Amino acid sequence: MGKRCAGFLWVLAACMLFGCSNAGSDDTAAKSEAFSDKKTIKLDFPKTYQKVDGKVKFNCNIVAGNDVNSLYVAKAKKKSVEWNNVYSALWSDGDNGKVEDEVDENGAKEYNRTLGDKHLSFNENTTFISFGTGYYYKYDFVNSYNDEEAISGYNRDVFQKSKDFSFASGQEAFTKVEDELKKCGLDEKLDYSYCALDHNVLAANEESVPYEDSDKKYQPWSNDADCYQLYIRQLYQGLPVYYMNGMASDKNIAGDEYNAIKAMVSQNGVEDLYVGCIFNFEDEKQVTSVASFDEVINRISKKYNKIIGDGSIEINEIKLFYYVENYAYNKDNFKIKPCWVARGKDTVDGRYTETVIDAQTGKEIVICSQF
Repeated sequence: MGKRCAGFLWVLAACMLFGCSNAGSDDTAAKSEAFSDKKTIKLDFPKTYQKVDGKVKFNCNIVAGNDVNSLYVAKAKKKSVEWNNVYSALWSDGDNGKVEDEVDENGAKEYNRTLGDKHLSFNENTTFISFGTGYYYKYDFVNSYNDEEAISGYNRDVFQKSKDFSFASGQEAFTKVEDELKKCGLDEKLDYSYCALDHNVLAANEESVPYEDSDKKYQPWSNDADCYQLYIRQLYQGLPVYYMNGMASDKNIAGDEYNAIKAMVSQNGVEDLYVGCIFNFEDEKQVTSVASFDEVINRISKKYNKIIGDGSIEINEIKLFYYVENYAYNKDNFKIKPCWVARGKDTVDGRYTETVIDAQTGKEIVICSQF
């Protein structure tokens, strides 16, 4: 959870890149020829890739989904769900609470409910949902857990990503979120990752000077604060879908912190839920040619060797995904296409960086916010 976010109101984003050349070493045979024979594309890359090219060090995993044998381009349209379904799934107190409904700049109704520390917001023309029980501010998560790689104080790495608590496993926590999403009308193909936020680790990482809410009295850390932070993405044709949102930096749009769905699950159930934009896809056409490994790797190396002064860049992940082009909150229809994202870190200042490559052309896609 980023420290600049109010409550559990994150806004998301996304994207990722390609990799491999016979010049580098890997654990399977690297094949740099274009994988295409009109209708069938053979996606055959190594699982890992290592190579040093000037100021760029590739020491990365290649992530390209499971059993993905074809790629597509398609139209993406914002999905919408019904307020009654969202309200019934997430607001079961019977008490309507404080009602502050309004109309957004596009004429869509925005529903807002608050009841004590509990809140629910929803936009009728999209899948935007922000829900919280108040649990996030019951304990000082704000000053103890920072998952935004671009923000000073990032500490997600100190939390175990595979630990299971006694009240539920990480997979069971995901299933709880998935069930709530289905009740809301979102029965989607999803992928997820998670962090186990142990109260002892949270306590050890609590800042001595609070970042915000300096006068707020939080409850002492206890077992009740043990919870899962889940990062969930929509899948299309077996690969994650990324889009640019208003919070993501153009240097970091594929981090988990900008996923389309984020949730916090404790022993009491789903405590916080954020849903950004979910899409329907239509008019899909199969891709018949893609760039070779050499083209993509060379494009990445050329870029960073040109712009890096002192120091170097280490690329630690190259991932295949579907990118929603020119996403903007006030638009409804977009195009989606396969891309790769190379994620790395500057070895001097520790900044995270990304480069997005069009999987068909091998050219870089310059990402910028359309908000």
